[in-house]
Amino acid sequence: QKGNSMEQNKRTVLLCNIMLLTAAFIWGCSFIFQKDASNYIGPATVMCVRYLLGSLTMLPFILYLESKKPLSERTKYTKDSTKEILKVAAILAVVKVLDLVLNQAGIGYTTASKAAFLTAANMVMVPILAYIYFRQKTHLTRWIATFIGMAGIYFMSITGGFSIKNASIGYYQSDAINWAVTIF
Repeated sequence: QKGNSMEQNKRTVLLCNIMLLTAAFIWGCSFIFQKDASNYIGPATVMCVRYLLGSLTMLPFILYLESKKPLSERTKYTKDSTKEILKVAAILAVVKVLDLVLNQAGIGYTTASKAAFLTAANMVMVPILAYIYFRQKTHLTRWIATFIGMAGIYFMSITGGFSIKNASIGYYQSDAINWAVTIF
């Protein structure tokens, strides 16, 4: 029984790693599409289409997983819980929409690879916010991993120098902070 459990755990870890790599690949490719789309349509339209497609993609999985639960474990909504969910969702939506519009507007001033690098600065922002709000100290290994991650993204993204128009820096600094708040 224990060997079977360990084998299942290995498969789960492998599946999770594949899913993370897939998400990272899609995220990285999205900057190219955003850059191209910004030449033809506005930031709000890009975000609307992006999230509509994402929602339609996720809906079958959500419905499937919910249907697999026993009736006693399925999500139950009351009038009060629905109000609370909608309130929290509205707050998060405002933060996320602000983030995405800043991201889409900023991409018009720089390359897709530089935009990805600047957005990835949220890796640095999350531990800083954790300290500011919760006085949660970040272990040295996390800072080292953050530095290595930023260096890796820099070397994958930036070629031919790191010159960015001033307008995009403001967009992406705000964008990185918004991403950090979303993650946080």
